[in-house]
Amino acid sequence: MTCMSCQKKFEVRLKRAVFAFIFIVFALTSCSKSKIERNPHLGEVRFSYTINIDLPAYNALKYPQNTIYIPNIGIKGVFVSSLGNNRFVAWEAACPNQNPSNCERLKCASKGENDFTSCDSDTKSYIFVICPCDGNVYNLVNGSIIKTNSPEQQYPLLNYAISVAGNSLTISN
Repeated sequence: MTCMSCQKKFEVRLKRAVFAFIFIVFALTSCSKSKIERNPHLGEVRFSYTINIDLPAYNALKYPQNTIYIPNIGIKGVFVSSLGNNRFVAWEAACPNQNPSNCERLKCASKGENDFTSCDSDTKSYIFVICPCDGNVYNLVNGSIIKTNSPEQQYPLLNYAISVAGNSLTISN
């Protein structure tokens, strides 16, 4: 083997190493991290709570577009809504754009001709909730804000995990 062939092999390896280094640097610097903005008003609360929809208190969840309010879990309680076909969603009941210690929980809302109004009591058939402190209205199907009076950034409802096992639902965070 001549020195010329050793030198060529070295040059090929060096080119590959430089190419690999440049590729790795490019790959690492071109990746952008998606920034998830945490709601500054609502803290993290850990819990796990199981309900049985065969019990009278939760029986309304057997029917689509029905919602129940469960107090004493989460920050200010949890709304659980039935989407039908054994699909459910769970949302924090604290107003997402208010400090929980300064504001009551969300209340059920009904849509009138021109605006939303708070329900007299938490009936079972509702898909909107309203914050009594700022008047923001939220959709319990997807957690989005559908009416606000503020030009500032508004946060959607805080979603909790929900798992289904037969007639039992476990809500957790």
